Amino acid sequence: MSALQPLSEADLLQAMRHADGELPASEVAEFEARIAREPLLAAEVAAQRRLAVMARNWSPRDAALEAWEARESSTLARVLRLVGIVVLCAGVVVLLGFMHFVLTSEYSRVPLWMAYVFEAALVGFVYLLWRAVRARLATRHLDPYRDLER
Repeated sequence: MSALQPLSEADLLQAMRHADGELPASEVAEFEARIAREPLLAAEVAAQRRLAVMARNWSPRDAALEAWEARESSTLARVLRLVGIVVLCAGVVVLLGFMHFVLTSEYSRVPLWMAYVFEAALVGFVYLLWRAVRARLATRHLDPYRDLER
């Protein structure tokens, strides 16, 4: 193909597919050989790659998503999350204390060893829950669905 002739529609579509990584593996080597021989085709592939990057980087953001992110990153939201965590932890401690008081009181019919086993099981459950939440938060950045728009 001469550098003076415009590219055909089939070549333009193939350049788009190559830039997007959608060209079948069996056609890639042949098409890349054509790119090396035809400067107009190479320029079109480069332009398509630039367009793909621009489309990813400059596409308009959803206003609702921006409002959600602004709310979630505000100081008030962070303070409320911290207060919620503190209240939850205090509630667990109060619940464990009340349960210990009830199970070990002189009026309880539950044997003392059974009360301690039950308390240990509940503390173990809370510990495992805490570890699971901590592990989830540590790997949240790897979640492929976290960047999806709500």
